[in-house]
Amino acid sequence: MTSRIFATGIMIFGLAFAFPGTSGATPCDAVKREMAYGQAASEDAKDETGFEHAAKEFQKAANKAPNCAAAFFNLGVVEEKAGALAAAKSAFERYLKLAPKAPDASSVEQLIYKLEYRITRAGQPKSRWARLNGKWCSPGSVYLNSCPDTTIVVRGNTIEIHMAEAFCFISTIASSGRIQGDYVRDGGQLCSQRAGEKLGTFGGQILDSGSKIKMNMIIEGGVRLNNDLVRWN
Repeated sequence: MTSRIFATGIMIFGLAFAFPGTSGATPCDAVKREMAYGQAASEDAKDETGFEHAAKEFQKAANKAPNCAAAFFNLGVVEEKAGALAAAKSAFERYLKLAPKAPDASSVEQLIYKLEYRITRAGQPKSRWARLNGKWCSPGSVYLNSCPDTTIVVRGNTIEIHMAEAFCFISTIASSGRIQGDYVRDGGQLCSQRAGEKLGTFGGQILDSGSKIKMNMIIEGGVRLNNDLVRWN
């Protein structure tokens, strides 16, 4: 189990940063630089955008060392600060899976329940992202006359992306358009109702110009998914 350090001012409900230990080899040893970058970005953060930068650094650590529990704990901390509640919940769940006997396991479990509640009780969609609701199509499907191939549903700060009737991505969406969450097989129902069938995690960015969306995502395992979508309805 990795040792812990306490980072000044960066705590949630009594939880503080975890950091790779210095004694004995751990899965986190390969990402000490990324973890330090994430902590530095967190200490410099003044708002959600600042914590989003920190989350990107801790996500790099998590991608590089997927068995490093500390990386996922820290990722959960800053995702919550960035307002990415679903991403924070996913990160804390991964932390508990990697470190089920951690001294703070019970506290983290309670935090996950609180995040679940806040996600469920999310308010009305923010006007900027509410307009993403509806049918979208990729250029390839336009050419093949098989549109629409993508449906987007926004509820509060949660976005669901149903893609090609194959996969469903669920995430919180930050004010900057950053998304990060889980994906499941699309069965024509809400992604959130199929959470137990999770296939993996993803992270990315949505750039919205009104009638067009540029969606860049990295799926678990490092697979990149870049889609340019046009409004279909």
